[in-house]
Amino acid sequence: MMKDEIELAQIELYLEGKLSQEEEGAFVEKLEKDQTFARKVAEYKNILAGIDEYGQDEFLHQVQSWERALTLSEKQAEAKVFPLKKYLVWAAVVLLLLLPLGYWLIFQNTASYTNQELFAQYFKPYEDLTAARSSETNEILSQGMAYYNSGNYTEAIAYLERYLVGQPNQPAVDFYLGVSYPGNRAN
Repeated sequence: MMKDEIELAQIELYLEGKLSQEEEGAFVEKLEKDQTFARKVAEYKNILAGIDEYGQDEFLHQVQSWERALTLSEKQAEAKVFPLKKYLVWAAVVLLLLLPLGYWLIFQNTASYTNQELFAQYFKPYEDLTAARSSETNEILSQGMAYYNSGNYTEAIAYLERYLVGQPNQPAVDFYLGVSYPGNRAN
């Protein structure tokens, strides 16, 4: 038995008058000298008085209701616990499934193309706007733009350069001549 249990047993025997004279004398002496012990005896007397006053059955009923309230409060406290481990496992599974899928999606269609291949795939020649803007049509310019429109850039260069010799300040013709040079297009 623990010290507190031994003290409670002695207090109970004292209050019931079941201690010997020698034990009672030692008990009273301890009661007078030890204030903590005296407080325990007074509390135990109050408990016994409460039991007598309300009756043992009613007191037992009250203690059981306290136990139920404590149990309910403990269950509510347990219900608030977040099962983090379970969610972490699911998050890891999802991540392990998504990583290879993401890698596959990202690197699936990443073929490397040269600049010339990209240019050939996406380049569209500029539309010929010189014919629509000019009411006068020069035969050399018309022939050069016809070659440009057909994709024969070598011939277009020859005609457009000849045209610019006679007409030097023609920005639109300079533009189409520049686009026709091999370094500026895919051929």
